[in-house]
Amino acid sequence: FSHVFEFVLIDTLDVTLGLEDSQLDPEDNLRLTGSAFRSVDSIGINEMYVTIAWDDFETEISEDDNAFEYETDLSSTVLSNYHNITVTVEDEFGNKGVESIRFYVTPIPNWMEISTNGTEFMPGSDVAITAAVYDQADRDTSNDIKFELKDPRGKKIVKETLHTNEVYNFQLE
Repeated sequence: FSHVFEFVLIDTLDVTLGLEDSQLDPEDNLRLTGSAFRSVDSIGINEMYVTIAWDDFETEISEDDNAFEYETDLSSTVLSNYHNITVTVEDEFGNKGVESIRFYVTPIPNWMEISTNGTEFMPGSDVAITAAVYDQADRDTSNDIKFELKDPRGKKIVKETLHTNEVYNFQLE
């Protein structure tokens, strides 16, 4: 009778997450919903402590229902591109579950910087132009821009689509 009874202690929770929108603009409302269940039998967790973290932000909420919601307005200077939200749920007994979800912030071009290899050019001169476009967080973004160069009479000399941060070389006619 040395092996009469054996049991396994399961201390994990299953966490489900959802976002109202997964692609947002700066200043949009981020709405996160979620729920937690015991892993062993899928019974909902009624008393839970929820930690929500993304980038340098972290907040804690507590709920008395097996579901939770969190809303916040994104900053006007939020970083562009993908962000991972990590949610940790703990019940009153110390059981835990962790889940992540991603959202995307659309870069909004805010300003452009143009550099050239000179300030005055004569016909026949070689010209090198580089353009950089910066978003709402003053971060360099990768974009295509339409570039037109006109002579003093308004005649188009150059009309090209340029990729930011790449040098575009041409010779003035």
